[in-house]
Amino acid sequence: MNAFLVGTERESLLIDAGFDDPHSALAIQKAVEKNNLAYPTRVLLTHAHPDHAGGVRWLRPWNAIVMFHREEEDLLRRTIGESLRRSLNGQYLDDQADATVDGHSVIALHTPGHTRGHLSFWLPEQRVLFSGDNVLGKSTTWIGPPEGNLRDYLRTLDRLDRLPVRAIAPGHGSWIPNPHERIHRLRRHRLEREMQILTFFQTASRQPVDLFTLTRAIYGQKLPDRVFPFAMKTMEAHLQKLIEDGLIRRTDHNQYSIKC
Repeated sequence: MNAFLVGTERESLLIDAGFDDPHSALAIQKAVEKNNLAYPTRVLLTHAHPDHAGGVRWLRPWNAIVMFHREEEDLLRRTIGESLRRSLNGQYLDDQADATVDGHSVIALHTPGHTRGHLSFWLPEQRVLFSGDNVLGKSTTWIGPPEGNLRDYLRTLDRLDRLPVRAIAPGHGSWIPNPHERIHRLRRHRLEREMQILTFFQTASRQPVDLFTLTRAIYGQKLPDRVFPFAMKTMEAHLQKLIEDGLIRRTDHNQYSIKC
């Protein structure tokens, strides 16, 4: 997981707080000192999953404002607990809000898909995008309902693709020097998976199937047990979109079939 410091010796902010782990906080502190930066006065959360928001507990001595999209409120409370949430100096960030740091724009973009209130942060002067988990360095983004929504995710990719971005700093993995190529690949992957599901229903199974069976059929028998639940949630996201598109139907017994 990546956390990023943005700023100068006069003012800085932190994008994402890392895990609920003192070692994460120590690594951030060392990076501040090594780069002669001011201690962050604001922590901007891309979203409230534990690997991005859990570390706010250990950053409280900085008295920084923790900023996030209002649609992450419930998820943040589940991640860090009610008591810690009440003690935070929290503030909502809306779409297009400018979290300027030392005179340089840091634009918040509401980019749902991975979660409802996911934010990306756009530095227009540097043409750098901090994408959180919507665009990753190597792997594909996990979309798991109810927080994740595939239709929202595809819209987010379209929005990010319209930016004149030079490089992407992802929530996981290395910097992405070919951002538009990466975005196109991620979008293509989702659409190919959608077509794979439809083809399965058209050829391999004209009968209703449950989510478990469909996930096994699409992802294969070699999928490790530890990641299978995540694959099932991703499959659920695809089915949710296909139902909304009028291509798939869900039966009363929580099975799925192609809509004739």
